[in-house]
Amino acid sequence: MAQDIAGDLIARARPLPALAADDVMAILDIGAYCFSPYHFNTLPEPAVHGVRTGPRGDVRFELLRPAQTIDDLLTRSR
Repeated sequence: MAQDIAGDLIARARPLPALAADDVMAILDIGAYCFSPYHFNTLPEPAVHGVRTGPRGDVRFELLRPAQTIDDLLTRSR
């Protein structure tokens, strides 16, 4: 059995429904490198969005934290 060295595998052999062009797919609870207190590899932090689904099935996204700019990254690294 092959071993996944990087640990970036979400699942194996999991059937998924067919996706259409306007479908939204979310994979929850991933991205630990972006929240590491050590700022792994000095990568800029991505934007974080929250999502809510209303009673009629409407989906609303809200920016919770903007993406980090290169200037932000350089300021933090000083």
